[in-house]
Amino acid sequence: MGIFDSKLRQIGEGVRYSKDRDAAIRLIDGEIEGGALDLEEALRIMELDETPAVRSADTLPAETSFDPARQKTTKAYYIYRHLSDLPWNESAYGPSPFLPQWKDDPIMNH
Repeated sequence: MGIFDSKLRQIGEGVRYSKDRDAAIRLIDGEIEGGALDLEEALRIMELDETPAVRSADTLPAETSFDPARQKTTKAYYIYRHLSDLPWNESAYGPSPFLPQWKDDPIMNH
């Protein structure tokens, strides 16, 4: 977690979480600085509401092949949203569990 410039280099303070999200390390400009952090301190530094969701090959759903019925259902969902003048940016599969929950984000914390 951190802020990155246009060349994807981390700038300023950041946090690197372990794969299982049970440990964190402080980063300064992408370099390890100061060793391990308490998880509460990591949340405070990044101004997060909760620790990011675990995201690894073990936690992602298995890939599926093309399913014509799923494709028709998804298409129908977006046609319904269009005809109802609803925004199209809401996924047919629900919200992503992998987006960070920022403490001061009025959209995510409603």
